[in-house]
Amino acid sequence: EAGKAFFKVTVIGDNSRYTPYTDHPFNSAESGNALVRAAPVIEALGTWARRYESDHCYRFDGGVCVPKVNIGAIRGGQPFIPIVTAEQCYIYLDVRITPAQTAMEVQAELRLMLADVGVPTKVECTLYRRGYEAVGAEPLLEATGKAHRAEFNRELGDVHTPLTSMWRDTNPFNELGIPAVTYGPAAGVGGGLFWAEIDDFVSAARVYSRLALDLCNRPRRSGRPSP
Repeated sequence: EAGKAFFKVTVIGDNSRYTPYTDHPFNSAESGNALVRAAPVIEALGTWARRYESDHCYRFDGGVCVPKVNIGAIRGGQPFIPIVTAEQCYIYLDVRITPAQTAMEVQAELRLMLADVGVPTKVECTLYRRGYEAVGAEPLLEATGKAHRAEFNRELGDVHTPLTSMWRDTNPFNELGIPAVTYGPAAGVGGGLFWAEIDDFVSAARVYSRLALDLCNRPRRSGRPSP
């Protein structure tokens, strides 16, 4: 699963000016208003996001992890006093990162890209959670596939790319060397799916039961102490 990093991009404008003293240069980057300067920054972030996906695509035995970027929020100016220009504008990013990346590498890439926009900015990382690829999960995958076949009479299907490109609760387990995988019904509300069939949950519960019975009744590996 992918990791994630949140970044706060501060677009820096000039000193605040009263409306009668403002001007509107043709190049938004030359405006003294941080809100106007944010326009080319956002456009550059969109271009970078498309390139970022292809540059950092991570392939593994189970599929592909495609790290995505989202502009989640923008704050700037004072709604209760719009008669002055904004000195700063804040853009908040959610950047997904593959198991091969770190937040500091992404931050350096962001700063280098924004330096070419011609707008003074500051980039800060406000949250960082690493991504991980499960190691030693083959027995768990084999048992999951066996339980899936028993329930549905077919093999496990291909993994939908967004499901391997998000941060999940399996990451802390894999971080500590505890093999963990994700299996369950529906694709989640993130993709716009706000419902699931009751039969899907029933089938998933049956698969989980078969999986638990299989794993818990396997002989203990030699050399491991008994509880």
